[in-house]
Order: sequence, then C-alpha cells, then structure tokens
Amino acid sequence: MKAVRLAATAAVTLALIACSRSPVMLPVGELAEPGARTPITQESQPSPEVDGPPRAASIARFIERKYELVDVWGLHASGGVISYALRMRLDARSDHPDFDDWQAHVSQAVRDQRQASVEMLKLTVERIRRAGLVSVFQDEFLQPHWSRRQILDMDHPQTYRDFEAWQDLVLSAAYLPGFSPQ
Repeated sequence: MKAVRLAATAAVTLALIACSRSPVMLPVGELAEPGARTPITQESQPSPEVDGPPRAASIARFIERKYELVDVWGLHASGGVISYALRMRLDARSDHPDFDDWQAHVSQAVRDQRQASVEMLKLTVERIRRAGLVSVFQDEFLQPHWSRRQILDMDHPQTYRDFEAWQDLVLSAAYLPGFSPQ
C-alpha cells in the first residue's frame, strides 16, 4: 500500500512538473555532441558551490571524465526532479573486422554505463539537497525515477555492472512509466 501511494505521489509530482511553464533544460554544453569532451579544468570532484542544475551539470561532466565510454548527452531539472540522459561512447571498432574485440568493447561500455548511472544517482542526492526524484536513462521512453531514500539505500555502484542486478534496480524504481505494480 505504501509503495502504491509513493508511486501515485511520484506520478502526480511528475505530471505537475510536466505542466510547469518554466522547466530548466540544460544541454550540458559540449557534452551534447557525440565524441566531444569537456576540457578538464575543474577539480576531480563535482563542484560544491551551487545547488540545482549547475551542480547537476558538474556531476555530468565529472562522470564523463571518469568513465571514458559514457556520454551524458542531456540533463533536465525542474523542481526536485533531475533527469540525466546517457549513452555509450563507442569508437571506430565497428569498422574493425575482429568481432571478439568489438564485442568486448561494447560489453565494457555497457557495464561502465550501468556503474556510472548509479554513481550519478548517488552523487546527485548527496550533493543536491532538493533532489527528490532522480532519473538516469538511456531510452527516452523508459525513464525510471528513484526516490532519494531508494538511492541512498542502493548498493555500491560497481554491483550494478551485472545485468540482473541492473534490471532489478530499474524495476524497483519509485516511478517507472508504463509499469503498474501488482
């Protein structure tokens, strides 16, 4: 019953935010271009100065520097809801005839993306006090949103490199479009 109330509250919150006249849409600068890299001019941790979207953008840049095969191509912040869009950064091996090498490269990128996603969730709730729901997604049609409590309770990010652990995590999201709990 508590989970149903939480899901209903999340759905209403997201609906109200969607109807808001002034959502903040940040293209994350140079990160929006595939293959582009933000110069490393900041310290090795996300910026601690500002709460909200600028700090979320700092977290995105930090994750891209840490995980070479992860590209954060979008960021949306409105109220207490923050969403990051991620994709894999693959190299020219697609033209390479060695299938095993390509498969290893893609597998590494997928595992890095899962680990980076959880690390982004954890950094966001740690550094942005007003973040109530946070999403990290690869597919715009499936944007799971986890609550602050769920994110704090998540295991170490490396745990979710495993597909089954990642799948269970996604299905446990407080708000998962198109999915209604039984």
